[in-house]
Order: sequence, then structure tokens, then C-alpha cells
Amino acid sequence: MEQHSRVIEAVLEKVHFGERSIHLVDMLVRENNIIVNHRLGCAPLARQKAGDLTGFDDWTFSLLFESFNPAHFLYLLMDKFIAQSDAMVAEEFSCKGFRRFFGNRCDIDYCWRFLSQTPASQ
Repeated sequence: MEQHSRVIEAVLEKVHFGERSIHLVDMLVRENNIIVNHRLGCAPLARQKAGDLTGFDDWTFSLLFESFNPAHFLYLLMDKFIAQSDAMVAEEFSCKGFRRFFGNRCDIDYCWRFLSQTPASQ
């Protein structure tokens, strides 16, 4: 466990997201997998004032490994950020003020009726 922790911390020193540092919170090594918990730091003041990616400030997340290697760690880390970014876009997307056109939160027939009742040119 100590060896994995040192490797992860060494990698995280070189990796940033939106000028935010990524911190190792803790790690649980089990017989068949490793769970690593992380916290993303806050953006620099200039990015905070611009409101840049504020949904990621102090974000905590976990990664699950069946076996550990640094390349796989970086891939899972990047994949986690992409998934979170996609979820944020899905939450914020709206059509004429109506939200929730994703997943199972909006019936597709309802969406088509809503879109067909709105003027095309606006």
C-alpha cells in the first residue's frame, strides 16, 4: 500500500485539472481491488473570479482499480473528469428554459411534444 501511495502522490504532483491540484485523501487496498479517494483543490483566484469550472472546486471522488499501474491510474483519472464534465453539461443544458432533457428524467414523447409546440424561428 505504501508503494502505491508514493507512486500516486508522485504522479499527482505533476497533474492538474483547470489549474487545480489533485490530492490523495486515502486508499483502501483489498484482496481484489484498490479504492483511492481524491480531492480536487480550488482554482487560483483569477479563475475563481471568472467563475471558471466552479463545480469542480473541492470536488471529492474515488477511483477503483483491479490492479494498479501509473498509466492505468492516469487513464482512470482522466476518464473520471470527462464523466463529471459530461454530467455537469447534462445538468445545465436547457431548451427555452426547460431543463432535464437527459437520461430517464424526461419522457421522449414529452420532449417531442414540447419541441413541436415551440416556434421554430426565435
